[in-house]
Amino acid sequence: MKTTLVSILCLVLVQSCIAQDFLEIQKKLNATAKRRIRKELIRSLTHNNWMTRPEAYALKTTVKIIPVLSFTITPKAIEYDSTKKIIQYIQPNENFPFEFAIFSKKNKFQATLNCFNIIYYSDCGPCNYNDFIEEKDRDYNYEIQVFFNTIQVKKCSLLFTVQFFRNAIWFIQSNNIMIYSIENRSIYSPDEFISKHCSIKTIRDLSQGKLNSFCN
Repeated sequence: MKTTLVSILCLVLVQSCIAQDFLEIQKKLNATAKRRIRKELIRSLTHNNWMTRPEAYALKTTVKIIPVLSFTITPKAIEYDSTKKIIQYIQPNENFPFEFAIFSKKNKFQATLNCFNIIYYSDCGPCNYNDFIEEKDRDYNYEIQVFFNTIQVKKCSLLFTVQFFRNAIWFIQSNNIMIYSIENRSIYSPDEFISKHCSIKTIRDLSQGKLNSFCN
């Protein structure tokens, strides 16, 4: 019994320490991401002459940027099992700093800028700016708006995704790293999410670049 309690305490401390480590580099990560977001926003808005550059720059100055950073699973996750924490095996994406951005104005959701094409396919095309919101048919922006309202209430920090965890947004709240599922609007611990939506084998495969299945 004592051994079990010690093990649980160690796992809790590991999560808290890793959350603190992420928060310490949050300012640097967000600053890097915001610079790239501004660049990609202008590129997206002016693509195919959808907006003029002055119009795009004007829009950029009126919204608040909330980066959703991009992280990846490290090769060391080949060691992952039920006795370990997945957060021990994730790191910032060295190739591209964010997966998408949320734009708000006066604390109200406005739009998203998705860069899935770059994150998953190394596509050189512009990211997708989307300010369309429709409540029916599980509209993506509507679901992100629901998430945005959730984090406003919970006062979360450091939003990020982990590559190949589909429809899952990771966040830190009170030194706890959690996952918000866009699919069912539920919140999980990262390892609980894995047990319900993928498997240890999937994590190990992804760590070695085997894309046989994803976590979703």
